[in-house]
Amino acid sequence: MTSPSPRDIILDGQVPPPSPQREKSWVAISRQDQQTNKMSLTPGMHRMEFTDREGRLIPVHYYISGDFEVKPEDDTEGEGGDDSEDEGEIGGDSSDDSAAETAGDEEETDMEFEKECLEHEDLMISQSVLFVCHGVLRNAETYCRNWIPIAERFNLMIVCPEFTQEDFPETKYNYGAVSKGKGMKTWAFTSIEYIFDTFVLAGMKKDGYSLFGHSAGAQFAHRFCLFSARASRCLQIVSANAGWYTLPFTEGHAHNWPYSLQNAPVKFTPAQLELIFSRKLLVLLGQEDVGLKYLRVEPGAQDQGSNRFERGVYFFMQARKLAADLGLKFNWSLRTVANVGHANKHMAFIAASHLFSVSKAHAPPVKLVTITDADEDE
Repeated sequence: MTSPSPRDIILDGQVPPPSPQREKSWVAISRQDQQTNKMSLTPGMHRMEFTDREGRLIPVHYYISGDFEVKPEDDTEGEGGDDSEDEGEIGGDSSDDSAAETAGDEEETDMEFEKECLEHEDLMISQSVLFVCHGVLRNAETYCRNWIPIAERFNLMIVCPEFTQEDFPETKYNYGAVSKGKGMKTWAFTSIEYIFDTFVLAGMKKDGYSLFGHSAGAQFAHRFCLFSARASRCLQIVSANAGWYTLPFTEGHAHNWPYSLQNAPVKFTPAQLELIFSRKLLVLLGQEDVGLKYLRVEPGAQDQGSNRFERGVYFFMQARKLAADLGLKFNWSLRTVANVGHANKHMAFIAASHLFSVSKAHAPPVKLVTITDADEDE
């Protein structure tokens, strides 16, 4: 299957007319970045420095498993991303509800967990690319290293962009950097597509990728689903344990953006909602993620529930009801995990089993987790 052309990869609106000049310009920029960074596609841990269209530096930490096939013979080379723009304003409360993360979400993978990742023989060899969205500590390298045993088990390429506090301060990262008077080329969501293009231009022949986010990364991930509905190369999205959500209501809701799409930076049409609900989004929730530390308490968030678990269930149920009311196909799914709280590394393996296992019915068991304040990081 051939990857879609740049003008087919639209994140937030109608397909623009072809623009060969734009396409040529982006390819030239990507190749220049590639040469400057001396990108490696060999197995192991790597780092490159990606510069977006606004001149912002996005360090990219990535890990390629030992058996990951960068250039399989039966794949074709993809092309660049879209450069169209939509103007809009961002509203709502911009207070930072993600003030801190603690070691409960960031500790290195222990040997017991690594053994758990490797012992299940019913899981397929995936050969997939997975973007992993970091939390508010912006420690993408730690996230990438925590995924190494999972990457080896499923033959994955893990890509962890680092949206720094300097260029994406406070909740600007959570919102995907949508901002007043700026087009979509400035969005962090768009950078995901461009980073994937950079790997393709370096010689990686893969047609698509999946995306996972936990906590603040889950806020980024579920909004990526909403604002990037036409990013067709993103095959699956997992949003795990977000602190609160942007509900997919475009009108008639009690709260405006960022708690809904009402008065959002981009106007959403019924056709776009149809695309949004057709995406494969998994809302993944730890049943013990009920702590209140660092939890947003504004009315728009409180109306979604009193803790992360309640808010995730509310988000999914409201979206499903809206899709039914509009007569739209609904491809989202909800999975709750017993005995797990706000713990990234445990949710990561559950997400991997959902994305890459042969049978979801044979997903590996969840190890027990002791829930403490240290597990609350948003």
